[in-house]
Formats: sequence, C-alpha cells, structure tokens
Amino acid sequence: MITLYEHPLSPYAQKVKIALREKGLEFTAQSPGGLGAGGVGGDFAKVSPRGEVPALVDGEVAGAINRVPAAGEARSNMHVGGRPEPTTLTPREKDICTALAPKLKERGLIFTGIDVIGDYLTEINVTSPTGIQEVKRFGGADIAALIWDVIERKRGK
Repeated sequence: MITLYEHPLSPYAQKVKIALREKGLEFTAQSPGGLGAGGVGGDFAKVSPRGEVPALVDGEVAGAINRVPAAGEARSNMHVGGRPEPTTLTPREKDICTALAPKLKERGLIFTGIDVIGDYLTEINVTSPTGIQEVKRFGGADIAALIWDVIERKRGK
C-alpha cells in the first residue's frame, strides 16, 4: 500500500490523489505530524528531509537547487517560505534525468523541472518550473538564456 504524505492545503497532493485513484492504486493519505509547530518528524522526515529540484532544458540538465522548508512548514516551495540552497545531483538524480530527457525532448518540452524525494521522482513541472534565478545566483548556468537559445535554434535563427 502506498502512503501519501500530504499537506491539507496542497493542490499537488490533490493531483497525486486523483492520479492514484485513476490508476486504481490503493493508498492511505496522512498529514505529517508537526505541521505549523516548528518541524516535522517521523517517517515523513526520513523520506523527505529536503526537496531537490533539477531543471532540464531541451533534454539536458541545466542546474539544480535544493529547497529547504521554513520552520514549521512541510512544504519547501519558495512561495511559502522555502529557502533555496545550492546543490549537486546525486547519481540517482542523474539517472532519473537521463531516463526522462529523451521523452521530454520528444514531446517538445524545452524547459521542465522535476521534484525528487529520496530516490524517487515525484513530479514533473512543465508549466511553471522554478529556481532559474537561484541557479544563476549560485554560480550556475543562465537557464533563461539557454531556453531562449533553444527557442531561437528551433525557429531557425
């Protein structure tokens, strides 16, 4: 049985529940203890101590950041106070990117971000990946310029 740790206000958790139901997969949903009380612990903290966000541009890894939740918050999203930190990809994260890249490129997805928790891909962000300013600020690639280079190349300029 799948255990889904969810924040009660997370639209992402709702999307995951819909997908699990559509696939006919049994799951239990639970809210991590300690939300809003200074920290989370238990099994959730073991599985998700941090949220890492690699970014892919036209099938190539362009950079990554690590998002750290604010005190008392389970979500690491920057719009709810998550703090970006520089990071490097683990071998497992590189494997995930290598496996995804051809399919993303085949579908014409120029810029995507992925969420990895532990050793598992949890989300592919195709409409609003975040962190490109932070990657550049931490000394990484200028992902915005890379995206425009791909667009111009595809347009034949």
